[in-house]
Amino acid sequence: MVKIPKSFQLTGHTYKVKLVKKIDSKDSCGEVDNGTKLIKLKKAQKDYTVEMVEESYFHELIHSLLDEAEYPELSKDEKLVERLGRLLHQAIKTSNYGKK
Repeated sequence: MVKIPKSFQLTGHTYKVKLVKKIDSKDSCGEVDNGTKLIKLKKAQKDYTVEMVEESYFHELIHSLLDEAEYPELSKDEKLVERLGRLLHQAIKTSNYGKK
């Protein structure tokens, strides 16, 4: 399981992350508002697993990274953002830090 933060910083801005019951955007599991620096993620439910919440977090994080890096055209490319989010999720989730 990947820990989802309550907040993080990019370019001196603090982004807050909130788990909510419902997302305003239709057919969406997450959304980021770069104006308010808020990421909303749909909470895990009967038909929506913890893994799906994690993947949504990384998807929205990629949007935030691209927007803060001033690549809004890439941030609008949902196929790219989805793929990068899934790859980042997999890399973090499967990271091996060796023996303790």
